[in-house]
Amino acid sequence: MSTSESILAPYYKRPFKRLTRRRLYFAIGGFAFLYGLFFGVTTIFLLVQLSIPLVLLALLVIWMLPETGRASLGLLERLFFIFIAGLLCWPDYLAIAIPPIPWITVVRLVVAPLALVFLVSLSQSSKFRNELKGILGAAPVVAKLLLAFWLVAAISVAFSETPASSLNLLIVYTLNWFMVAVIASYVLAQPGRMRTFAYLIWFIGIGVCIIGVLEARRGAVVWLGHIPSFLQIQVDSVQRSLAGSFRAGVGVHRVQSKFTTPLGFAEFLGCSVSFVFYIAVFGNNKYVRAMAALTVPLMIYNIIKTDSRLGMVGFSSAILLSVLLWGVVEWKRDRNSILGPAAIFSFPAAVVVFISASFFVGRLRALIWGTGAQLDSTDARIEQLHLGIPKILAQPWGYGVGRGGITLGYVNQAGELSIDNYYLGMALDYGIIGLLIFLLMFFLLIFKSCSIIVKSREIHEDHILLGFSVICLINFLIIKTIFSQTESHPFFFAVFGGCLALLYRLKGRQARQCDR
Repeated sequence: MSTSESILAPYYKRPFKRLTRRRLYFAIGGFAFLYGLFFGVTTIFLLVQLSIPLVLLALLVIWMLPETGRASLGLLERLFFIFIAGLLCWPDYLAIAIPPIPWITVVRLVVAPLALVFLVSLSQSSKFRNELKGILGAAPVVAKLLLAFWLVAAISVAFSETPASSLNLLIVYTLNWFMVAVIASYVLAQPGRMRTFAYLIWFIGIGVCIIGVLEARRGAVVWLGHIPSFLQIQVDSVQRSLAGSFRAGVGVHRVQSKFTTPLGFAEFLGCSVSFVFYIAVFGNNKYVRAMAALTVPLMIYNIIKTDSRLGMVGFSSAILLSVLLWGVVEWKRDRNSILGPAAIFSFPAAVVVFISASFFVGRLRALIWGTGAQLDSTDARIEQLHLGIPKILAQPWGYGVGRGGITLGYVNQAGELSIDNYYLGMALDYGIIGLLIFLLMFFLLIFKSCSIIVKSREIHEDHILLGFSVICLINFLIIKTIFSQTESHPFFFAVFGGCLALLYRLKGRQARQCDR
């Protein structure tokens, strides 16, 4: 250093960049200290709100991960199937409750790593992104409607009187519904995975039905009195689920298996039976087909024991639509067969006969339309419509996620807020636009799926799987007119994603045939 530089050194200012960097580090450290202190003091009350910046930071870190071309596809697939099994096999009300954090359920334990693996794979692998884009592009309008439905749900949070509660539900739905649908579209597009999914649902159906049989014999939930202390939650809703359900005025126990209500159990059976029909008719061998066929009476028995009309409606619809699908498949495979055309052209007559029988055959009428014991629930649904429609018209943009029941204000005989029609609840939650997007999304997917089956010259297993998946979704839409709980919604969104996957596979098959 020269003499002049040494003399003037004390008068030099510190470099601006270095000084700014130090101030930035100091500011970040101070903010982190204050944020952590505030988090520790107010976690009990503001856990969701204070967790949002941490989640956003984690998402930013994932987004900034370098491109490696690697995706944990095997782990993603395993976690997806574990998620479906945990959802449909383990009761959500048997969980670890450590205030102030949410209940630690099997679904939440699996969905967190599932989301992490999915987002990391999405960030690091362009191949994975392109494949997923191609799968969703098999039905681009449907995929855009799925995104639009999420956006409407997110916007509705701004109109909620309890935005923290609505935001919490939005996060749950984002992970369990929308993300599961997208992941399912990728996983089930892999060769043989949709067949594996169908067999998994069959095995789960057998398991929950066996639990239902044991419950029917005992007259109470099978694990009542045998729950470990660390899984016991002293909340009214949990205690009601454990106490079981009884038909008012009759006193008959209604079987619910692992589900929180008999209606939830009946919904699953009425919709999942389409996959059992697939295996019973198109299974790998005669022994598997015979076992699947024997599962059907077991499911009917459990539906009867739920004392639920919606289960029988779904089951009846599945039978009629499965016969129609079988007729289409048979005619496509053998143009000289008379069985296929006979099944197709007799379908309208079969529907008329069935509806007539449901009115005039006493036992069938009781199962489909109910008896005097179900009159109160019918009257309640009508009254809810009368209460809800004016409130929808008063605020057609919705009242916020999860606000439908509170906004409706209907109280059942047990003194609880209740809403039975899911579409009524959707209109109250997300507004008229949200309801229309939801219905259009499913209707377009069903129409596109049916169209590709009917127009195909040759029938492949993917066509058959697509047909039975569509039957499941049709029953879901029917049942939602009289049942509003969302306990099994992740399963139906997985089937939704499965339909997108099968459409992608079938379009790829058609493209390869054209190239030849």
